[in-house]
Amino acid sequence: MTVEQPLLDRFKALGGDPEVLRPAVAVAPEYLEAALDEMYKTFGSIEGYFSEGLGLDEAAQQSLRSAFVEGA
Repeated sequence: MTVEQPLLDRFKALGGDPEVLRPAVAVAPEYLEAALDEMYKTFGSIEGYFSEGLGLDEAAQQSLRSAFVEGA
């Protein structure tokens, strides 16, 4: 079961067509790849995106690493 499946099931139960909603809630690998490509093109790295794009200082970046990266 995908992450979005419960939402799609509920939408269908309420009379909606899940295929209409799917593009708005699903994660397509090609969309993620395009986003990452653009990030690297614009900012050079994930760290560049965090600092330049999001305005996060090193302390904030380290906090995110600690929270979301195993072994960080």
